[in-house]
Amino acid sequence: MKLQELLKSRYEYNLHPDGDKDGDYEAVFTTDTGEKVEVFFGLCKSYGMYEVDFRRAGRWGLTGGGDALKIFGTVLAIIDRFIKELDPKGLFFSAAKNEESRMALYHRLVKRYTANGRYVDVTNDLGRLKNQDTREWFAGKIAGDEAYDELKLIVKREELGEPVQEALDTKIEYDIKTAEPRDFVATTEIDGKFFVFSATLDYGEDDYWEVGFAQKDPAGNRYFGITNRGSQFKVGAFVAAAFAEFLDRYAPLRVTFSVDGEESPEARSKLYDRIMKKHGFELIRRIGDDRMYDKV
Repeated sequence: MKLQELLKSRYEYNLHPDGDKDGDYEAVFTTDTGEKVEVFFGLCKSYGMYEVDFRRAGRWGLTGGGDALKIFGTVLAIIDRFIKELDPKGLFFSAAKNEESRMALYHRLVKRYTANGRYVDVTNDLGRLKNQDTREWFAGKIAGDEAYDELKLIVKREELGEPVQEALDTKIEYDIKTAEPRDFVATTEIDGKFFVFSATLDYGEDDYWEVGFAQKDPAGNRYFGITNRGSQFKVGAFVAAAFAEFLDRYAPLRVTFSVDGEESPEARSKLYDRIMKKHGFELIRRIGDDRMYDKV
């Protein structure tokens, strides 16, 4: 029997609300060997997201014992039906340490439910989420739950926003600290943290301004890799505004940005590209982590 035929072979199950918890659902079925398998959907009410988990013969997860394909096929049918009937905003999965087989199962599920584009995996790019509360909620789960090695979050496409545009549309106040012929520095405080935007003229064969931004601690140390952290829209707004003022003051013809050290280089690159395009620059060269733009 072919794999797809095996996966279509499934047990009878009963999907119903969990009477003990408002908003939760569970499905239960019994295998040919008499094992009880339970699939749980735990609702996070404030966000419309459901945590999906499994228990087989009283043990969390699905591994162990035989009949794996028929059990997995039944679980897929249950999740398919749950999505069809409940239309959840998102699903997330978590695995404890040393549960490689369980996490492998979750990766297969994520791949399946994002294949048609209806759901999107945003685990490593929370900045794509439209709702800030949801971003901070899941970021907290990733950072604060030491019991888990890995979590996965998939959300409906309509839950995605346009973070770059939101950053550009947000207004933020800042101070000019330096405005010398070869140096420009602006700073701001956002949610109790200090950020700095700087532009320095680099003389050489290709005269250009090297531009960047970072978080700054009281001792003056700078930390990069901040695009995908909390308050990212305010930070992006600060960068956009400070860059606009830099352009007004210095009218540069060539500018470079770097994504070196960035946790989400793609997100920061999108922010740079949008800012530069808005002000009439085009990307002409990529050198490692650096991006060079010319005024057109």
